Amino acid sequence: MKELIRNNMLWGIACAALGTGCAVGFSCYYFEKEKTAELEQQLAVMSQKEHRAVIDQSINKQMEEIAYEQKRISDERTVEAKKQAEIAEEEKQSAIIAQNQARASEEIARKERDNAEAQSKEAKRQAEIANDQRKTAELNKRVADTLSYIALGRSLASMGSNQYQSGGNKELAKRLVFASYWLTKTYGSRNDLYHVSVIQALMEVSDSKTTWNNLHKGGITGIFFVPNKEKELVTVSSYGEIYRHVNQDDKLKTHNLFSNSALDFRSVYVDKAGTIYAASHTGHLVVIPANGKAQQVVLSDISHPMALDMYNDDMLVVVGEHSVALFNTKTHQQQGTLRGPGAHQQASVSLRRTGIYARDGEHRQVG
Repeated sequence: MKELIRNNMLWGIACAALGTGCAVGFSCYYFEKEKTAELEQQLAVMSQKEHRAVIDQSINKQMEEIAYEQKRISDERTVEAKKQAEIAEEEKQSAIIAQNQARASEEIARKERDNAEAQSKEAKRQAEIANDQRKTAELNKRVADTLSYIALGRSLASMGSNQYQSGGNKELAKRLVFASYWLTKTYGSRNDLYHVSVIQALMEVSDSKTTWNNLHKGGITGIFFVPNKEKELVTVSSYGEIYRHVNQDDKLKTHNLFSNSALDFRSVYVDKAGTIYAASHTGHLVVIPANGKAQQVVLSDISHPMALDMYNDDMLVVVGEHSVALFNTKTHQQQGTLRGPGAHQQASVSLRRTGIYARDGEHRQVG
């Protein structure tokens, strides 16, 4: 019985142990299964991570290769950019050199052009000087010839007058006086034609010489016939006298218009209105209107007036030794002075209808 109980107990213990072992084994199996599932899960995660890492590594490698390629391209571009910069710098330097050369060439060309212009101007100036000298020489020759012809005319007049007065060959005297008249009229002015030696010889050989009692105290230095009045003339003297003479019934009647012994008249002019202008060697101009009182004007910037002439009916030209004064006949005022180059202004200045030509050949317009 005991054996049966013991066997039953053993069997029970064995069953209990077996059950416990089964329970423990099931528990271990379940635990291992879960652990295995967990391990498999972990393995799957690790496998996935490893695959991801491989992919990432592959991607990183590709990115690295791309970056290296980009770096290589960048380096090549940098090198190329440096080459291009060097080329650009060389071209820039070449351009600067070319520009400097162009500027230098332009400067040389400008200097050559300036030199050529200066040489041209100098040549032109020398040509003008030569031309002026030629004109001056020609003018001086003409002036010398004119003075010579005028002096010759006066000399011939004196010879003719002496020949006529001495009772010699009157035909020869007339020819001499006519030659004197022609030379004086051709080369001189109207004042030269009325010079005492010439007019006296003409009056003598033409048997038209008239004498009168009221003679000048000084020597007669100027004679002018009144315009539009054939029988009237005006004379001036070195003693400051102005006389008007009228031929009436073959008798010459004289009127003293002005007298001032401090003056020394050298020329007289009468305009169309009958106004008388007398120039004194002292620098004075006496103006006597046809129906008015004498006016004495002091001329400025002119020394030793010696000749008068009219320009354009309203401008009286007073010729002095070194200058020419312009006197307005309407306002009776001096309008200016033109300086002449020589000491013999009367011989050096010739009046033209277009202006005044001085001894240096320069044309000086009046007005």
